[in-house]
Amino acid sequence: LLAARDVDPVRAAKRAEAAQKRQEALRRAELRKQELQGASSAGTETPGQAEAGQAAEEVLGLGDGGQAEGSEEETPGQVTKWSSEECWQLRVWQLREHLLNAGLSTQGTKRQLIDRLCDSGAAREAGPDKKLSPGSLTVGQKHRGVVKAVLDHAVVVDIGNGNLGTVRMTMMAEKFVSVPQSAAKVGDEVDVWVYRLVEDKLYLSMLEWQPSSLPDPMVPFLDVDQSSWLTGLVRFQAPSGFYLDVALPDGNGVVQGYLHRSKKGAAALGERIQVRVLKADLGSGVLSLSALEP
Repeated sequence: LLAARDVDPVRAAKRAEAAQKRQEALRRAELRKQELQGASSAGTETPGQAEAGQAAEEVLGLGDGGQAEGSEEETPGQVTKWSSEECWQLRVWQLREHLLNAGLSTQGTKRQLIDRLCDSGAAREAGPDKKLSPGSLTVGQKHRGVVKAVLDHAVVVDIGNGNLGTVRMTMMAEKFVSVPQSAAKVGDEVDVWVYRLVEDKLYLSMLEWQPSSLPDPMVPFLDVDQSSWLTGLVRFQAPSGFYLDVALPDGNGVVQGYLHRSKKGAAALGERIQVRVLKADLGSGVLSLSALEP
């Protein structure tokens, strides 16, 4: 399926042409660099030639004894491009985050987003995942941020220091939100709380959130037995169920959970009920719950 998606004669031709132009530019830069190095060894290099030599090194991806561009070995901080295979492994919201960071449009189908990310030459960092900064971020911490983008099911908020966080629709208001635009728009200043810190991803909540010493309070729920009963607080109602704040077994924070009506029936806002965890979805950051006996 992946191979079938990638076989596009028009795109393949464009990429082949771009690759050919790139190789020709590299060849010319290498020849120019050799000429300049020869002039330098003869003692005839001028300031203009030195500047041109630096430019040639930049084109070739060299500098300070660096590695030539095209080498397979990657080092931390080295910039590489997104491959089609890597793009297809990303979810739509992840594609949009990368496009947003690159200053590109986030509209379109998944294939259009992948084509845009790959064809634009947008860079990504190689080596270890880029960590959030500053390192003082903790779950439950409050920040004042600015909405930078509105996606299909979330908004992206800038809380400063280069930190962009995602707020999902279920964490935008104390009520059901059908579309993100109904709760926030680009340019809005909003109060947000840190919900989860997952490697290089920051998840935020526009609902006030309880502090936790854990960077990702979802993780402990991966080991919770489905027969175990936990306490959940009904926060708001959705068309087909309820969203709850579910306390960690040791009380070190809470996470959001969804309880379908078929798994409970009626529930009142603010009511504390006993629930079981059916699934901990690390992607969405939401637990799937049941209030029925196993």
